[in-house]
Amino acid sequence: MIQNGLRTKAGIVSLIGLLWAVVLPSVDALAVDVRPERVPEGGLQPDVLVDAQGRVRLIYLSGDPKAADIHCVSREPKRGAGRGEWSRPQTVNSEAGSAVALGSVRGPRLALGGSGILHVVWNGSSKVPATASGSAPLLYSRSKSSGQGFEPQRALGGKTRHLDGGAAVAADGKGTVWVVWHAALPTPPAGGDDEAHRAVFLSVSRDEGRTFDAPRRIDPPGMGVCACCGLDAGIGPDGSGWVFVRGAAGKSQRGMQLLSAGAGSLDFQRRALDSWDLNQCPMSTARLSGSGGRSLAVWMSEGRIRLGGMGVTDSVRALSESGRKANHPVVVPLEGSGSLVVAWTEGTAWQRGGDLAWRTVGADASQDSPVQRLPGVPVWGSVAAWREADGNVTVVY
Repeated sequence: MIQNGLRTKAGIVSLIGLLWAVVLPSVDALAVDVRPERVPEGGLQPDVLVDAQGRVRLIYLSGDPKAADIHCVSREPKRGAGRGEWSRPQTVNSEAGSAVALGSVRGPRLALGGSGILHVVWNGSSKVPATASGSAPLLYSRSKSSGQGFEPQRALGGKTRHLDGGAAVAADGKGTVWVVWHAALPTPPAGGDDEAHRAVFLSVSRDEGRTFDAPRRIDPPGMGVCACCGLDAGIGPDGSGWVFVRGAAGKSQRGMQLLSAGAGSLDFQRRALDSWDLNQCPMSTARLSGSGGRSLAVWMSEGRIRLGGMGVTDSVRALSESGRKANHPVVVPLEGSGSLVVAWTEGTAWQRGGDLAWRTVGADASQDSPVQRLPGVPVWGSVAAWREADGNVTVVY
């Protein structure tokens, strides 16, 4: 199973040419139990993965949102009633206060590499030195081979400038690690440093994060990138890969863009998944997921959560209600049942918390459960979700 962005090494499928609606069987979408839970320590912006043994790894921000720390906890699988206890938190960042929670789009992202190595990437805070261009640094760390603690953090942004929306990290379990982010070009273009000239960059490691190549631009000129939105990325077992990002062509065309590369290639092709005419940044995040023969994306457009497959002919469905100001969705495929759980926030904004919302989704709208809500998403909060060993879903917020 793949949790939150194609980052475990098992169960990854090709995202191109699959029709997710076709492969979803008719099921009782209400069968799964969704269990909300607050992030440990009252933390913010969680990210999660589940390894092949069912062990849950969770990271989140703790402390001052302007200068936060990243904590990592784990929980062993437990069948039957109840859930296990979280482990004692380990701090990921080696320089205190070097992460930032402001905006809910710049928090840490997590991937699982070979031999259980955890890879973490995040936007640096003002507590750490800026880059030579004056930008906030893009920071990375990985867990030690002993499994106890994390290596000293490193900056990976190269000469790119004006880091803003959150980055992503992906690993194939065979030594390849991608760190993906968006930024201004190293040299200001003739058109200036506006969003229409912003670009997507990729830095590749082929030795499980020991070293990384210099950043390379992977988006086509003219796409633009919405500056304060997060992106997601994934690597397939054959070396193919995907990046999911909000564009900003002409500074107002903010539809979601899929950048895809074939096996063994870093030559990315672009395809638009939707369109949205908006002359401002919506500060959103999005996720990719694939499991059990399905390939999925969830994102926000016009204040509503959208779910779609990655195939050229796949349709897009709106899952949240209009007027609810939905954002920050995640998706959990339920292998063996054919249904999905999608969770998101509602009503959150700058310096404002909101509600947790979720629903179970079937093959068509007639099988979707009603949206359920729970108040209590904190300021700068977002959500993460995964399937437990007992088949039910935990959502942390």
